[in-house]
Amino acid sequence: MSFPTHGTGAISDAGSANALQELPYDTPWEVYFDDRGSHDRVARLKQLQCVECGWNECNKKINKLKEHVETAHGLHFCDVCLASRKVFPCEQRLYTSRELQRHMKLGDPDDPELYNKGDQRNKRTPSWCTDKP
Repeated sequence: MSFPTHGTGAISDAGSANALQELPYDTPWEVYFDDRGSHDRVARLKQLQCVECGWNECNKKINKLKEHVETAHGLHFCDVCLASRKVFPCEQRLYTSRELQRHMKLGDPDDPELYNKGDQRNKRTPSWCTDKP
């Protein structure tokens, strides 16, 4: 069982079934929260909404959000990152067409997780995204 907390440690001692029933619970993640505020902040992070303008009429469908971001802002998500990166939707990066091409070849130099440095022989290896199915 997981308990995102504020570091109080109090929940570790309150292991009774009655105490757990009182806590906010996230069903898809199977996680209990020690307070409603933490639960609500994580719920907002999980929402699909445009980070550029706050638009959130996509009804939990990523393709609608992708379409909005492209038509309203001229920006794109990396499909591989959307499928593979374990981050909240609001933490996914948006790219111009040119930036997306560079990202697919080289990754993102300002983000070590998404940067293709090549192998030890200094040859270029496939990028983080082109390695994925």
